[in-house]
Amino acid sequence: MKSTKDLSQYQSLIREYGVFSIFPSAAEKDMELRLFDRGEFLFLQGYPICGFYFQLEGQIKLVRTLQSGKETVIRHLEAPRIYGGAEFFLDLPASVSALVTVPAAFLYLPFEPWKKALSRDPDFLYFLGKNYAEITYVSNTNFPISQTASPAARVASYLLSSEKNGLFSGPLTEAPEYLGISYRHLLRILTEFVQKGYLKKEGSRYRIADREGLMETGGDRYLP
Repeated sequence: MKSTKDLSQYQSLIREYGVFSIFPSAAEKDMELRLFDRGEFLFLQGYPICGFYFQLEGQIKLVRTLQSGKETVIRHLEAPRIYGGAEFFLDLPASVSALVTVPAAFLYLPFEPWKKALSRDPDFLYFLGKNYAEITYVSNTNFPISQTASPAARVASYLLSSEKNGLFSGPLTEAPEYLGISYRHLLRILTEFVQKGYLKKEGSRYRIADREGLMETGGDRYLP
């Protein structure tokens, strides 16, 4: 991780996302730019978070580690997004880990000395509330699918929610963590979908050939 107080290289994104209509403009003096490479952690489950992270670019995945040691991917997230709200209000350690999957840039603002001012700032609280309302809505939609749908239905829903222009080219190695199945099981289901004509394999990628067939198999669809 690299950090700097010089925010100039990201001024266009700061303006685009209206950062200083969310945070008080006076907070800029206490902010720093933090740059993370792929594979670095933004924060770790069970450890305290001491400030807000406002995501300007890149991608992270939220991972929850169970007592058994098994890891579950909760969600992949992109900018604009804010992290640290639950820890800010509840004074608890992070409930998940945040792993950078695409090089990412964040504005970091320590909770102190801004805790009192931010806890009463209507613009900040509105953005924070909207951010967490969206997370709750997506979680309430996706969790029942992961808990009750068959493995084939989960894979079909995942493909439909992740494809771009009919093509799925995402990293297959991460999908099993999200879907709660083994990598071998995932490949077996994808082969079955190809055989049924739902998918067409193009090199290492899959193209949707029968969207209706996939939709019928998947039922409810994951929200990205």
